[in-house]
Amino acid sequence: MHSPEETKFSTKTPTQSPTIVDEMVHKNQEDGRNATESTNCTLDPCVHLQDTCFNTPDLTCICPGVTSTSQPPDSPTSLAVTVVTHSLVLVTWCAPNSPVTQYLLGVRYEGFLQKNLSFSSAARQVFISDLEADRTYHICLQAVNGAGSSGPECTSVWMGLNTQVFFYTLLVVCGVLMLIVATLNDCTTTLSCSAPQRSFYRNDSSCNRMLRSSER
Repeated sequence: MHSPEETKFSTKTPTQSPTIVDEMVHKNQEDGRNATESTNCTLDPCVHLQDTCFNTPDLTCICPGVTSTSQPPDSPTSLAVTVVTHSLVLVTWCAPNSPVTQYLLGVRYEGFLQKNLSFSSAARQVFISDLEADRTYHICLQAVNGAGSSGPECTSVWMGLNTQVFFYTLLVVCGVLMLIVATLNDCTTTLSCSAPQRSFYRNDSSCNRMLRSSER
C-alpha cells in the first residue's frame, strides 16, 4: 500500500503520432458537417400547401438566412401567371425567407381594384376566375406577418380573346349566308319556270283571237 508521500501525478502531456491526430481532426470535421446538414431545413418554398420552416413545429432543423419576426417579411418570389381560359388564370409563387402569416393578392384593371384576396401562409398557388376576355390585368402579391407587410411582387397578364364567341359568331354568319344563297337559288328557279308559262298564255290568247276572226 502506497503512502501519501509516495503518490505522484504526472504533469507530462501524452504524446500521439501525427497519423492519429489527423484521423481525430478528420473525424471531428465530419461530425461537424453531419450536424450542420441535419439541422438545416430542406423544405421547398415553392411547394403548394407546404408551410414554411418558420411555421413548422420541427425542432430538428433551422431556417438559414431568415429575417426576424420583429420586421416585415421579404417579398414573395417567382410570381407567375398562367392563362387557363379567357376568364381563368393560375397564379403561382414561392415563399420568402421570412416568417409569413398570410398572403394578400390584388387584381387591378386600368388602375381600378377588381379583386382583393387573402391566403394562408401555406398557399403557393391560386386560381382567379370571372375575368374578362381581351383585357390586361395587373396582379400584385404581398407577404404579411405580425410586423407588417412586404413590398408587392407584381406582374401583368393579357386574357386573350374569347374564341367561343368568335366560333359561335362565325357559325351564325355562315348560317345566314347559306340561307341567303338558298333563297336566291329558289327565286332563280321560280323565275326560270314561270317565264315559259307566261309565253304559253300569250300564244294561247293569240290563237283564240285568230279563231274568233275566222268564224266571222
